[in-house]
Amino acid sequence: MNLYLRYFDQETLVTSVDDAIDFLKSIPEIEMDAELEADVREYAASDLTYPKRYKVRPRVYFIVIKTTAQTMQDFKDKKALRTPTPAERMENPVVASLAQEAPGWYEGSLDFKRVVMVPATGKFEYRDTHFVADVKAESGLDCYNRIVDYLRDCVDSRSQFPSFEADQAVAQVSLATTEKGYTLPNGTQVPDHTDWHNLVFYRGLAKVVEKYVHKGDRLYVEGRIRYRSYDDKQGRRQYITEIYVDNMEMLSTRPATKEQ
Repeated sequence: MNLYLRYFDQETLVTSVDDAIDFLKSIPEIEMDAELEADVREYAASDLTYPKRYKVRPRVYFIVIKTTAQTMQDFKDKKALRTPTPAERMENPVVASLAQEAPGWYEGSLDFKRVVMVPATGKFEYRDTHFVADVKAESGLDCYNRIVDYLRDCVDSRSQFPSFEADQAVAQVSLATTEKGYTLPNGTQVPDHTDWHNLVFYRGLAKVVEKYVHKGDRLYVEGRIRYRSYDDKQGRRQYITEIYVDNMEMLSTRPATKEQ
């Protein structure tokens, strides 16, 4: 198993961990101490197959990837070959749902790593960036593509954008909140009032919801209210209010039985 290493524009493909250590030591900004070297060697010798990212300083990292590629070109070609075809993407129900045409205005948001220069040092670093825009698009997928195309023209070309296929888990849940009824001073009875809310979970939270949240469970959520609209097949404008969940706590003492 060979190793691919990258730090900004500096990259290499090596056949041994010793060569990898030598490459990292050749970069002045990476202070290769005994602890970091031991960690890299442990990763290289382990059975772990996923890439590993190492922190150099706040918001600056280098990455190590295990690969069977024999040359740098082979590595990049293999990466391309592993990219799903459009037909394969459509087999994924999440992608198929987001690709479903629903022309209208979308409020799209994207978290990406932007390369910026630190004025005080003249050095570059990755900075976590959250971008939000109202986009007129044909579908959720079209909205995503338009945002990425726009940002690529505006930021450093070394900035990293999330792959649409990389972490595409999405979960949608209807949550009911109920205000208990009460009695007015004049004796009038005000009944219980229930509102239903459309919750949208992404990435890690979506996976938690899929695995652990069942109908009837009690949840505490925090998030952002988002509004979007689209024109239905009859040409009528439809409006949707959703809550994009940022944090969630499960309040049920035990999971409710999942309906079949």
